[in-house]
Amino acid sequence: MDDKFQDEMGTQKLPEYARTAFDSAYTQIRKAPGKKASVFRFRRPLLVLAAGTLLAVLWQTPVTDAVKNMLGFGEFASQQVMKSNFVQQPDSAYAEDQKIRISVKQIYSDENGLGLEIYIQTEDGAVAEKIKGIEYRLQNGDGTYLLENISDDKPLHGDNHLFASGSKELSKAEAGSVTIKEIWIPGAGQKTPSLTDLKLTVESLFIENGSAPFQRIEGNWQIAVPMKDVAKFAPIRYQAAAAQKDLRLENAVATPTGMRVAFSYQAGTDSAKKHQEEVFSPVLRDSAGETYESGYSSKEKDGRIYIETIFSYTGYDAKKPLTLELRSFDPVQLVPENKK
Repeated sequence: MDDKFQDEMGTQKLPEYARTAFDSAYTQIRKAPGKKASVFRFRRPLLVLAAGTLLAVLWQTPVTDAVKNMLGFGEFASQQVMKSNFVQQPDSAYAEDQKIRISVKQIYSDENGLGLEIYIQTEDGAVAEKIKGIEYRLQNGDGTYLLENISDDKPLHGDNHLFASGSKELSKAEAGSVTIKEIWIPGAGQKTPSLTDLKLTVESLFIENGSAPFQRIEGNWQIAVPMKDVAKFAPIRYQAAAAQKDLRLENAVATPTGMRVAFSYQAGTDSAKKHQEEVFSPVLRDSAGETYESGYSSKEKDGRIYIETIFSYTGYDAKKPLTLELRSFDPVQLVPENKK
């Protein structure tokens, strides 16, 4: 995608119903049947793209993971994490308006990602069947806006937007209710801050309206989300087991929500030219052979190309070797620091 096209995409304003195009574009990233998943990314404030343009945008800066959690939302390979209060399940985080109750069922985060589960209950089951999404703003305890998941026709309230991409899974629960599970990934060089008592403000629900653009149900659901005794886990750093001829590992850090990897290479080399010509996805492979693909962000500085990505690897404290695979370079074996 050339610069002119990227500029045009940055100014486009598409109708809300274009959001559903993501569902068909990325159903292959979800293993579980009967669930609707979509992948999206921020521009300003939330770029809404048709499915036909999504694949091209995924490979442009600053895109990170086409997010998935192999074990399901709120589940992690680390038993240490699963036995802790890392995943918060607030008891009374809900608000009611327009005869609709919206609750926060689960939330978790660390520097590499944020997960949010929202539960919607309606008195009218027919309305629940037509819900396709919501618009909301999420504030940290200090008032900072962490997320503004809104359409382009609404103004931003904050300017500190950390997240570059996210995934959404919408599923029907019992009659009259809907569950929305979202995972958000920070942009290049960004880290999710520690969460204190949060405020989630839901402004509207998108309702399917036949072939016409989605109908909005406007409201004001202000939900206080307490964060109590949240378990904290220190990042585990990895290093390359051996030096690479053309590739330099800049950083590799595992947290419960994912694995952040940054590397660089000299511009102008044969490997660099091949790397830039190919449309590819960096791959992380664990010791069991499971693979995790990811988009990436890219920048050039002082004659080097710097790449950063966050994989949805949740092994965290397994501390086993991992392999970074790139088509244009030799594989890089990653090992926990001091364990070469």
